[in-house]
Amino acid sequence: MNPPPGCRFHTRCPYALDACRDVEPQLVQIKPNHFAACIRISPEQPDIDRVARGDAPGLRSNGVKTGGY
Repeated sequence: MNPPPGCRFHTRCPYALDACRDVEPQLVQIKPNHFAACIRISPEQPDIDRVARGDAPGLRSNGVKTGGY
């Protein structure tokens, strides 16, 4: 396999942002026994359908600045 840089799913994800091409998301626990690797969600905002369009709370919760995204 030859996955793309950044998030491996950004080429086929309907929720992908420009930042997804650059950031490889870390696997984090979103809820008890529920893990995800996505910059669009975070433990504080686990429901991607409720996250503001263009927002990436997963970057903030990992201490990464979201300027420009």
